[in-house]
Amino acid sequence: MAIKKENNKMLIVIIIVVSVLLIGSIITGFVLLKNKNVKNNNVTKTEFIKKDDVYKAVFLLNNQVYFGKIESENNNKLVLNNVYYLQVNQQEETTKGKTESQPQTSLVKLGEEIHGPENRLEIMNQNVLFIETLRKDSKILEAIGNYERQGTLAPQK
Repeated sequence: MAIKKENNKMLIVIIIVVSVLLIGSIITGFVLLKNKNVKNNNVTKTEFIKKDDVYKAVFLLNNQVYFGKIESENNNKLVLNNVYYLQVNQQEETTKGKTESQPQTSLVKLGEEIHGPENRLEIMNQNVLFIETLRKDSKILEAIGNYERQGTLAPQK
């Protein structure tokens, strides 16, 4: 009888030890799997964005808007390539003795400025207000298409 009680106690101790080890292994597995998924999600997100060959409008906190294709994105920055932006110029027109100022908006390809930057823009995520995907019938995409075919950008109205 004493041997049976001792065997039962030993069996209970073994079951508890195995249970603790099993639970510990399961928790460790979940933690490792979660960390692996987090890393994979960042890579997958970046790869998905790289494959996404559509133009985006990136609105910044300083009211500037850039149009381009997202090359990559991480927790710190967004990288755009094939970048364009809008520039507003005031045109003065004189009609019947009155001078009026008419704003004229034009699309500018990044890289054609006097200081000669590359046509690639790195934007810190903290400066991004929101991002929109441009529709295929967008006037901006029409102007970009014309530029790529003809090499010139016509003023936008």
